[in-house]
Amino acid sequence: MTAATAGEIDATAPVAVPLVTSRGRLAVLTGVFTYAVSFFAAYQISIVPRYEYFGMGRRDLPSWVIALLIVVSVAPAALAPVRLVRPSQLLYWAMYLLLYVPSIFLAFYSNLPRLEIGDAVALDAVLCAAMMMLGLGYRIDPRRILVRRVAPSLMYLLLASGAVGLYALMLAQFRGQFRWVGFTDVSGQREVFLASVTGTFGAYAFAWIVAVVNPVLVALGGVRRSATLVVAGLAGQVLMYGAAAAKGVLLTLVVLPVLILLVNRFQRKFGLTMAVGIALLVALAPAADLAGFPLIGAGLTFVVVFRTLAIPGLATTQYAGFFADHPHTLGSHVTGLSSLVDYPYHTTLDYLVGQFYYGQVNMGLNASTWASDGLAAFGLPGVLLATFLCASLFWLIDSAADGLDIQFTVVALAYGIVNFSNVPLFTNLVTGGIALMVLVFTLWPRPTPPLEAV
Repeated sequence: MTAATAGEIDATAPVAVPLVTSRGRLAVLTGVFTYAVSFFAAYQISIVPRYEYFGMGRRDLPSWVIALLIVVSVAPAALAPVRLVRPSQLLYWAMYLLLYVPSIFLAFYSNLPRLEIGDAVALDAVLCAAMMMLGLGYRIDPRRILVRRVAPSLMYLLLASGAVGLYALMLAQFRGQFRWVGFTDVSGQREVFLASVTGTFGAYAFAWIVAVVNPVLVALGGVRRSATLVVAGLAGQVLMYGAAAAKGVLLTLVVLPVLILLVNRFQRKFGLTMAVGIALLVALAPAADLAGFPLIGAGLTFVVVFRTLAIPGLATTQYAGFFADHPHTLGSHVTGLSSLVDYPYHTTLDYLVGQFYYGQVNMGLNASTWASDGLAAFGLPGVLLATFLCASLFWLIDSAADGLDIQFTVVALAYGIVNFSNVPLFTNLVTGGIALMVLVFTLWPRPTPPLEAV
């Protein structure tokens, strides 16, 4: 890494990225096909027998319909980014693999609700169009946001001061209630956390620590080859898991180092690597079940296939089913817009839909921007509107990060892998720290350009 100015992150000089070859595009299509088949097999073999009560149902579909669902799952890959050249492409692939493909299948297989075939077809058609819109968004080049950059030493001071302040607030407010619990005890610890931070700034402090501060530390450590910064960021995530018992926080302990490796080794084949890697991970659950290792199969099914993939897909169908015959919010569920449009319900969307399908008042059903900001707000047309807003946000992220090291920006956005598959866009923007990350990217110092480039 060069260092023209002390403390700056090096951004590689602009280079011409060759057009994607037909072989590269075919590889991505094949990778997504492999993933779609793996998910379908895991759903039938591992998920349904264990979670049919939760809404993971069966349906006797002709073979040609199943083949068509796989084709619809793969189709948007024809427009998907193949090489990793913008940081938002990490979030794109998270939405594609963790949300879009499961949603395509669950629209037909969910039994809570059981959509009519025509309604399932309409939902899948709109989701396919939405995913293609996100891919087409990368045809528009980002534009660097021209603001006065801060000096590297000042930027690091601001980051350190912010981190210390947020940690101090969390420690003062949460005091001695940190507990590192297993997956079976997360609900109890989460209730303790919510009781401590509800109505305070503590919830924002927690979210910004796990989504911005710690990932930025790991990203900076990865670029600078500093094990100290990487360990500090990962240790911070472990500490925050002890506060809220959020499994997504624990997942980043694996995701952050893996992303450093992926960007270093597989930047040119990022889409293919993501699709095939997740396909192999998903295939482990049915493989364990078929090989006669039900305990291993159960663990892999719960953590990887059910919680991470199937539930976001099921939530899309459940929001579609609920708002097919209930009033749309017209955006009134978003803070700020609620002052302009009356919100028609007595509780938030996640608890509203969760209580409707499961009959439990404390059953929160978080869902993606397609469900919460799209289907809940305006029905099927709302999915396309939410996609436009999402594509605009991706463009803004890329514009703010223009000129920065791609490894730094991608790893810094790592928590978005968790959030963009099951959290609304506007929640991601504020509580999820995306707006704060855009500010960080915008102000972060760039290397001094060479004289011939001036």
